[in-house]
Amino acid sequence: MVNMLPVNSLNTVNSDLEEFKLILDYAPIGINLLDPSMRIVRLNRFVERMLGVRTEDVKGKYCYEVAGNGRPCKGCGVPESLKDGKIRSFERRVRDRVIRNTSVPVKRNGNIVAVVELIEDVTEKKRMEEELKKSEAKYKDLFENSLDIIAVTNLKGEYLDVNKAFERILGFSREEVIGRNYREFVGEEVADQIFQMYNKAFREKRDLYGLEAEITTKNGRRVVLEGNIRLIWEGDRIVAFQGNFRDITERKKLENSLEELNDILRLLNKILRHDILNDLAAIGAAIELSLETGEKELLKKALDRIERSSRLIEQIRGLEELTRFKELKAIRMRNLIEDVSRKYGIEIHIEGDGVAEGNEALASVFDNLIGNSIKHGKASRVEIKIEENDFCKVIIADDGIGVPDDIKAFIFDEGFSSSDGSGLGLYIARRIVEACGGSIEVEDREGKGAVFVVKLRKACNR
Repeated sequence: MVNMLPVNSLNTVNSDLEEFKLILDYAPIGINLLDPSMRIVRLNRFVERMLGVRTEDVKGKYCYEVAGNGRPCKGCGVPESLKDGKIRSFERRVRDRVIRNTSVPVKRNGNIVAVVELIEDVTEKKRMEEELKKSEAKYKDLFENSLDIIAVTNLKGEYLDVNKAFERILGFSREEVIGRNYREFVGEEVADQIFQMYNKAFREKRDLYGLEAEITTKNGRRVVLEGNIRLIWEGDRIVAFQGNFRDITERKKLENSLEELNDILRLLNKILRHDILNDLAAIGAAIELSLETGEKELLKKALDRIERSSRLIEQIRGLEELTRFKELKAIRMRNLIEDVSRKYGIEIHIEGDGVAEGNEALASVFDNLIGNSIKHGKASRVEIKIEENDFCKVIIADDGIGVPDDIKAFIFDEGFSSSDGSGLGLYIARRIVEACGGSIEVEDREGKGAVFVVKLRKACNR
């Protein structure tokens, strides 16, 4: 139980407070001095203006009487402060204003001799707090429901927060990544790329825009992201990074496909206007001369030209495959190559199997390689070996005349030909393999014959 002094002991308190009179009167908040029975001892000018009274007129009256009540105001902290000697605070609405009352017990020798009631108009502060709450709620809503990935990391690269789009697109949950470094979730090459972005933003003390990175998701899908890195400041210190990135995988596919389509249209124009027209002219001339002279050799030349044009049309079909923008899927390589090899009348031995990422266009690749071995390489036997390790590899070896060393570096280039061909077959094969994320090359072989190696990405979902 807290002891209280008689009212006359407040004379000492009044004396002490006189020297603070100017400070009290000009304080920007209301100050009300009450005795232990809640009678008014002194009001500063702020309270006098607020209540429209003078201290002299209300001195000795109960504070709640001045407020028009017959008992302490509801929620008032003064009675509680008088009981336990603790500071109490409550807020109440007076017309269109929000007033905060704080009761501070004044003690002397362990006894409560008075209560100082601080009266503060917190209307503007409360308005700002509400605006801040609304702003935070709006930011949180934008953060969580953004279609773009948003990730916040500290200067060490540890995740502080990620949004739902991060979880949906990359496959990692918020619980998995918070507190852990981004390097744990991406490959070393991408991690270094991200570090360079963060480092540049930090060193130059500016936000970065137009950034691009390719990342592998939790389930192994590759996505292309485009966005920016924003610096988060506290005063004049950089304390965190916020990355905003959009999934542009489909857009990049379309852009790449459009670039390929432009190249293909250019090639088609070349084939139709140059190669096939030349063949048709040669065929017409040979047939005309044959009719005049009766020479069968001229008809043979015409047939050769017809066969050449047929091959060109087949290659156009290969180009057409590149324009279809087919999704990659799991392809069992042995089945595909067996289907292709059935039309050839030589011995073709196939060993092993593997499942690669690709589409039906791959059939024209192996058709071209096997056909080249027979027609240009003069092979009587073709051996095909399929291996699957980190990737799916198909090795095609023949017993033909092989590929001269001086042209190995050029055989996949557009227009290169060592015979009367168009030079497009191997070029198209390379483009199809690259569109599937793989590579094709020719290797040396002891003895004789040619060896072609096709490497494709191993299918994740079999």
